[in-house]
Amino acid sequence: MSIFGMWFGMGLGLGFGLGLSMGGFAHAQQVSDYDQAQSVELAGQAAQALRQGDRDEARALYKRALLRNPDNFDARFSLAHLYLQTGDLLSAEKEARRTHSSQPSDLSEILLGQALIGLGRAEEALEVVSLSAASEAARVDKLDLRAGALMLLERFEEAGAVYQEALSLAPEHKPARLGLAQVAIAQNQPLEAQDRIDELLSIAPDFAPAWLLKGRNALAQGLRRAAFRYLDRAIALDPGEVDAYVERARAHLLAGAIAQAEQDAQLVRSVAPGSPVTLFLEASILFAKEDFQRADATYSRIASTFDDYAPALLLGGLIKAERGDLAQAEGMLFRYTKQHPSHDVALRALSEIRLRDDRPMAALEALAPLLSANPPDRQALRLAARADVLQGARERAAARFQQLADLPGEGREEAGEALAMALGDDAAWRILSVRERLAMGLERQAEEDILALEKMPGQEAAALTLRADLAAREGNDGRARSLLERVLREAPAYLPAHEAMALLERAQGADPQPRLQSALERSDYAPPLVRLAVRQFLNAGQPEAALAVTRQAWERHPQSGLLGRLMLELSLGGQNQQAAIETARRLARQARDPLGGPDFLAQQEAIKALAGLGAWPELAQLGTELIESGQNSVDLWLWRARAQLIIGAMGDFEQGLREALAAAPQQRIADQVAHWALARGDAGLMTEAAQARSPRDALQAAVFTAQARALSGDLNAALAALDALIARYPSEPAPVQAKAALLTRAGDNESAGDALRRAFQRVPEDARLLLAFTAHQITAGRFTEARDVLRAQLRKTPDAPALLNNLALALSGLGDGEALDYAQKAYRLAPSSAAIADSYGWLLAQEAGQEAGQEDALAQALDVLAKAHAAAPTSGAIAYHYGAVLAQAGQSDKARGVLALALRVDPDFAESGKAQALLASLGAAQ
Repeated sequence: MSIFGMWFGMGLGLGFGLGLSMGGFAHAQQVSDYDQAQSVELAGQAAQALRQGDRDEARALYKRALLRNPDNFDARFSLAHLYLQTGDLLSAEKEARRTHSSQPSDLSEILLGQALIGLGRAEEALEVVSLSAASEAARVDKLDLRAGALMLLERFEEAGAVYQEALSLAPEHKPARLGLAQVAIAQNQPLEAQDRIDELLSIAPDFAPAWLLKGRNALAQGLRRAAFRYLDRAIALDPGEVDAYVERARAHLLAGAIAQAEQDAQLVRSVAPGSPVTLFLEASILFAKEDFQRADATYSRIASTFDDYAPALLLGGLIKAERGDLAQAEGMLFRYTKQHPSHDVALRALSEIRLRDDRPMAALEALAPLLSANPPDRQALRLAARADVLQGARERAAARFQQLADLPGEGREEAGEALAMALGDDAAWRILSVRERLAMGLERQAEEDILALEKMPGQEAAALTLRADLAAREGNDGRARSLLERVLREAPAYLPAHEAMALLERAQGADPQPRLQSALERSDYAPPLVRLAVRQFLNAGQPEAALAVTRQAWERHPQSGLLGRLMLELSLGGQNQQAAIETARRLARQARDPLGGPDFLAQQEAIKALAGLGAWPELAQLGTELIESGQNSVDLWLWRARAQLIIGAMGDFEQGLREALAAAPQQRIADQVAHWALARGDAGLMTEAAQARSPRDALQAAVFTAQARALSGDLNAALAALDALIARYPSEPAPVQAKAALLTRAGDNESAGDALRRAFQRVPEDARLLLAFTAHQITAGRFTEARDVLRAQLRKTPDAPALLNNLALALSGLGDGEALDYAQKAYRLAPSSAAIADSYGWLLAQEAGQEAGQEDALAQALDVLAKAHAAAPTSGAIAYHYGAVLAQAGQSDKARGVLALALRVDPDFAESGKAQALLASLGAAQ
């Protein structure tokens, strides 16, 4: 895929829905009466053909009518409008201009303005379309058109004001309502846009442009399933809506479905042959296929006629950059950013071109709008860090790498490595500099850095490896191999040389195994080299070789946590459950850190693996062994407690909780004890949890004490104590949440909801209260209120996974088709959250159950729910969802076990009645 990424389809609207009348033109008497009559008749036939959907015939008839009478303004106006609808913008502009110059009117002025905006000539459109109008309806249409021009110029506040003025004159005017939604999208307010679109659709449910914009908005939020549904709806309502086909093709390209995009391109071509939109879409598809030569040729056809067509300027710049014509690429992208000064893809591409030209300051100038955003653009940060390295600005580069490492998502490991090099010694910084220069194709400057590195003591291996990389980039593979072989003879464990050699071998189709095996033996199976060898063997499709090497290395270095984790990963990947269990147990017992103590990272990996495999008896036994050996890790106590609970060792479980409180009286253990005590109604255990939290956390200790009074039977006293805490600590969520939990336990859901609502209204910025309140409303079936509260908050923090998750649940309760898309987005942002994975898997299974042929979706739902259950095995709700989907998939035996577990570990969860009924329906185990 291109290093510049993919972009297309901004502001490609060809129609504004103005409902233009075709009458009102006087006819000059410059031709015979017969020709006038023939012209009128031909224009009538053209209008009939247009009503029947035959645009080609209509176009031909209008042209014949104008041959008979060039002054048939109705025919010329209609022809210009037809050109506009079919995307022939140049012809539309020509005919509209002739119409307007011959007989100026509001209609001809609006039509010419439409054509100019379609061509991206917004400034000219503002000059042509005046504010004076013969009627209020024409003024509204002109305001709408001027607002569209302001949108193209990214003068969004002004555009919004003009749309509002249009609505003040015509409150039901659909294009202006749609325009305000477009303003919200442009200002990065997708939920505001969604509300405006939904409001418009409630008034005009068959308005195709609204469905198109709804699809475009969903796509901008990453909600592809919903986007396809909305775009399909727009096309069904108006099969001639070119923009909808273009947008659907864009969605297919973003999903990597090039064949489907080509089908839509064919449909666009049939509606608007030869239009810039058609050519633009064809060039975009060729660009996605990395056929840059043909993409360039197609782009040239656009540029030869539509030099200022803004989307083509951007695409042309990206194509020219891929073809190595950096000067032309920079010129096009610079012109584009003058029209769209905050467009992320254009700014990143412009920056990368300038970096390739060794102009880091100019690159940083282009990135400035993206770096000032909060949070900053990840790719822009990476490019800015590269610019800092090229300038030698070490501290600033380190700060940017730190920002990258702190951002969620992919690339954190790479950023961490670069950060370590930036903060390291001069040699490490020099190595990083060479790498960045080589990545940008700055070979001469990289050569200078390598010469400087060669003069530093102890850096011979690094300099030779980088010189080999330079030789490979210049196409001299023989020299690259010779240099790397020299490094590996002199420093057989030098990892970067092995990595470089592996890349070279892979490019040449060679088998890396013999060389790596020899290097492993010479280095006594050094763990980092083993990890590299394993990666190379797996890439070469040799899993058995990877397993054999790791096993041999682990026997030589039995206390290496790195090797143990590799062994565990390979055992899990090989679907050998018993081998994985034994590996996990050995890893947890044997792995040691550099100081000789337990390797807690390796231990955690082993414990999570046992939990994921469902090896609860083994985990309970391992936990006991490790605790008796003197380990006092909170996580260890908690995992052992979970294991004991799951296998039904209730006495051991409760005794283990008490021992944990005594041995490690920390917050997480106390909270786990309190949760269990509340579920079981055990006032004594709740009191012990309160004592564990006191005196370090007086508030939480007081909350637990109040709950203990409720469990002892004095609910009123408990509620009074919690009310006193709420009054004393009005900004703390714990007392309110505890009060709501007690009221819910007592069956008073209404009062519980009121308590949470009042607390949330008092401290609306507290995310914990917001989540607790909306979760309660969802459980109580108040989906609309939860949805509205969540959408309001998501306008401020649009990528908060927990908020997106709750919104998905609220929408699901309302039967809204976007529920699954929001759940999927939350899961992409936080895949390790058990609650979020549970929501996504459950909604995915529900959708799969509603449609035939959804076996893949059901399998995906099972996979997601299995991970959620492994991460939170004592959650009754998650276990119930997993068991229900297992039953849906026909895995009744496994479903019975999971459902029984749900009722054992969490007997009073909200859906426990459904779990009992489902378990009864599955009958006894066979």
